[in-house]
Amino acid sequence: MITSGIVKLYEGHTICYPENNGDLKVLATCSDNKPAILYADHEVLEKDCGRVVVDCGFTKLYLQWDAAGTARYIVNSCIWLLSLESKVMNDEELISRRKKEKREKMSNPENKLNDYYLTSNKP
Repeated sequence: MITSGIVKLYEGHTICYPENNGDLKVLATCSDNKPAILYADHEVLEKDCGRVVVDCGFTKLYLQWDAAGTARYIVNSCIWLLSLESKVMNDEELISRRKKEKREKMSNPENKLNDYYLTSNKP
């Protein structure tokens, strides 16, 4: 998703690169075949951690913002970092769980009677 709609990407003037990628995966390499953009999804990080993007060509962000796909890359990265699909999935799971609880509650005759008394005894 980070590279969606990007054909070329300006690497910047000053490129640094990591000696060890650790759990990060290489998304793009620079002109000397060193890692330029790395990322990690929440599955490989510690519990309750979000996504990460590391860009080693930092000069592209302030010297030539409008060069070769940089703006699109930043927008795509921000959207990917939000992890919207996991939030939607969590909402769907929550809705499904609530429907299941409601069905279980309605299938128990004792709960129906209690609900009747609770609602009918209101002033």
